[in-house]
Formats: sequence, structure tokens, C-alpha cells
Amino acid sequence: MGLNHLPSDKFGTNATWLAFPVIAHNLGLWVNSLGLGGAPLRMNTFEHRYLALPGRLTRPARRFLLSLPVAWPWRETFTAALARLRALPPPLAA
Repeated sequence: MGLNHLPSDKFGTNATWLAFPVIAHNLGLWVNSLGLGGAPLRMNTFEHRYLALPGRLTRPARRFLLSLPVAWPWRETFTAALARLRALPPPLAA
């Protein structure tokens, strides 16, 4: 997280600098539990399998399309998790 080299000597700036990795970690845990549904993965494994995605984002016919390699070992798991996350109801407005 870069704790050795915090960007500023101001507390608010450093607190913001540290808040972003915490938010990213919590989002990863949320996707892991709601999307994948199985046994929880360690964050390093989750990042290696699903965030370092070997895909290509294209835009044919004004729609975004994610093309994944056919031989990618986690293709089916990723597409099933993506479908589960898309099926979740939107959050209620406050």
C-alpha cells in the first residue's frame, strides 16, 4: 500500500491514500462472496484469476463486448460470477 512513502504530511491526505486500498479490498471480498459463491479465495488468488483478465474489450454495434480466450481456465467461473452479479437487484435509494 505504500505506507513507507505516504504522499503528504497532512493527515487527511494520508487517510484518503489509505482508504482506497481498503475500499478495493472490500469490493474484492464482496465480489468473491456474492459472485463466486463458493469457498472464499485469498485476495492474491482472486486478483490473479479474475482481475488480471486476459481479455479484450471491444465495442461492436455500440455495445461493449468482453472477449475471453477460449483456453482460459477460469472462463466458465468468471462468466457465471458475472451473470450472478448482474442478476442482483439494484441497491435501494436512500
